[in-house]
Amino acid sequence: MNKIKNKNVREKVGIGASMKTILIAVLFVIPTFAQQHAPTIDVCRADAAAWTANSSVEAKAVTAKLSFSELGLRRDEMSTCEKIDPYQFGDDASFQRYMRYVVLKGFYAEAGEIRAEAFIARHQLASQFLEEDEAGAR
Repeated sequence: MNKIKNKNVREKVGIGASMKTILIAVLFVIPTFAQQHAPTIDVCRADAAAWTANSSVEAKAVTAKLSFSELGLRRDEMSTCEKIDPYQFGDDASFQRYMRYVVLKGFYAEAGEIRAEAFIARHQLASQFLEEDEAGAR
């Protein structure tokens, strides 16, 4: 049902795949609170474990409580974790950890993107966004 709802929002907003990419780029250029230091491998593993939901219903409920800035911080942390705790070829455990980072990074990015699209639709800003983008405002 969430996919259908999001598709309907995208259709109402009029944002196709290419506009979606632009929207993501614009929104995630907005500064989020800077992380004071890079996470350690232990922090990466603990946060990834703590942030992994047991179901899509649980994930939606938890994500709804997070601010847009927190979504960005979590996305950025998981991106860093991919780099500092990489997949070691042939090691199933490292592959599972790495994939958890990848999935969580994508999950938080998409949650922010959906929230931004809903904002654009709710405030009827799609036309203005598209006009300004066509004019080169980025």
